[in-house]
Amino acid sequence: MLTFAVLTWGHCWARTVDPITPARILIADDHEAARRAIRSELHRRHNLKVCGEASNGEEAVQQARSLNPDLIILL
Repeated sequence: MLTFAVLTWGHCWARTVDPITPARILIADDHEAARRAIRSELHRRHNLKVCGEASNGEEAVQQARSLNPDLIILL
């Protein structure tokens, strides 16, 4: 089992992920090139899957609520 933990401004979330099932990741950044580079790097890893991308904070919050990712990368 793999556990992701996120600590931000006094809140902490943790989620355990089965190693057989790829961890679902949401990438958020306002630069398309940065999102593309991160997606490309994550694509090489069999245990990680990009489930969504957001170009701003509002989009990131909406997608996080609807997609329920295991991890969010904010750049």
